[in-house]
Amino acid sequence: MPAGKINRVAVVGAGIVGASIAYNLSKRGCDVILIDKKGPASQASGNSFAWLNASYFDQPHSYFNLRVNSMNEYHYLAQDVDFPLRWGGSLEWYDSADTEAEITAGIQRIQGYGSPTWMMERDQVAQIEPNLNLGNDFKVVYSTRDGAVDPTATTRALVESSVANGAALVIPATVKSIEEHRDSVTINTDVDSFTADLVVIAAGINANEF
Repeated sequence: MPAGKINRVAVVGAGIVGASIAYNLSKRGCDVILIDKKGPASQASGNSFAWLNASYFDQPHSYFNLRVNSMNEYHYLAQDVDFPLRWGGSLEWYDSADTEAEITAGIQRIQGYGSPTWMMERDQVAQIEPNLNLGNDFKVVYSTRDGAVDPTATTRALVESSVANGAALVIPATVKSIEEHRDSVTINTDVDSFTADLVVIAAGINANEF
């Protein structure tokens, strides 16, 4: 790969990760080629639950912080890109005393990090979701800062914004091989060959094919 300035980047994979990389690079003036064998969010991203959270089971602390930072980035992204995003908090509950005890300990731990999360009783939950039938008397976790996105629409919005920034979208195109040269890289697809300074593989479960 080149040691000098990188001007042109090929991104392989148009899921949420690849689309985000393409968007951020193109926003900063980079010449981007986004390649996908089917289309935006056509595999894992399009089937994601897309729950935005930093929860009690996220360990170690550095991973918890990563998830908090990622939620913050969605707030910033929403200022520049129009995509379906909802911040409404989340409710979680389980059906055993052992699990409840484990969750309670986890909540106490992340409360120490400043997380706006706590355990609620049934009557408190009814004030938020009056039609929710919990089916038991166990406490419920309420996380006020959690949110959710439409993963397919969000990925497509990032791709569209990338293209608006000047990125080239190449779909459908299957990558056949990648050739590394001293000062560049060539991505050979079943459509055409493309030259770039750098290639980023964001192909999810298909990444090992390269």
